[in-house]
Amino acid sequence: MGTFPTTEDRQKTHDLLTLRIKIMISKYADNPLLEKFMTKLKNALPHMFTFVLNPRVPSTNNAAERSLREIVVHRKIRGGMKSENTPNIMGNIFTCFMSWKAQGLDHLAEMAKYL
Repeated sequence: MGTFPTTEDRQKTHDLLTLRIKIMISKYADNPLLEKFMTKLKNALPHMFTFVLNPRVPSTNNAAERSLREIVVHRKIRGGMKSENTPNIMGNIFTCFMSWKAQGLDHLAEMAKYL
């Protein structure tokens, strides 16, 4: 059974990864084809490797992607939104449903509270 990295090890890894990105940014920042991307990378850098420092932070956004999947499937089945305001209404409803689902609550019982 392997050992978990210490806080010191995680900090060293974080610093090394951050340094590598900083080097890449300085190398390509003046390239007109990459300038916009390098700016985005520079802005994201302070939070990019949070998952290395804190093992409870996921390294991917898969949970967020999965939570949106159900909304996308419903939109496709329904054939798009018919009125201008429908996407906002549906977005609000699905946000409530997904939040209640994540909390383990009965979405029908929760919705009934608001009717």
